[in-house]
Amino acid sequence: QLFLVESEGDNSLQKVHELQLDGLLLSPLVGAAGSAYAVVRDDSGDLLVGIPYADQMQVTGSVALPGGYVAGPLPIGDDLMVVLVDTGETVCFNTALEQQWAVEIPPGDNDQLAGAPVLLNGQLVMAFVSGKIVAVDPASGEVKNSVDLGRPISHPPVELNGKLLVTGTDGTL
Repeated sequence: QLFLVESEGDNSLQKVHELQLDGLLLSPLVGAAGSAYAVVRDDSGDLLVGIPYADQMQVTGSVALPGGYVAGPLPIGDDLMVVLVDTGETVCFNTALEQQWAVEIPPGDNDQLAGAPVLLNGQLVMAFVSGKIVAVDPASGEVKNSVDLGRPISHPPVELNGKLLVTGTDGTL
């Protein structure tokens, strides 16, 4: 169940609307382009759903994921998001819920993202818990470069002045 709450000028909070979803909410909500997005599991499988911010919330679109939900949705800028599925793929959707690309990253490992992808120098950079960092073209999903740090990553990466700061599980920066 989702609730829409607003703040009045006198600092009071008020429930404006609630929405009962058809299915089990699996993911956190992500906001982009005036809507909320989440993954819901129903009898047909796992779906990425869109819910515009409005006084009367309703699911206005959904798309079946190409596998079982693992992680996401994670925002990339204002109009793209990625979802990891149990086939080992990272799948990118736009805010119209149209699949833009799907790529197996890192190939064959079924690894987990350490946090939200980062746009860095025109590339979408994804850091994986295993210590692998992969840069892809955000428009096509084509892998441009990768590096293996040789140690597990403990937290999401942070972009600083065109570089990526990554923390290892042993405290390494």
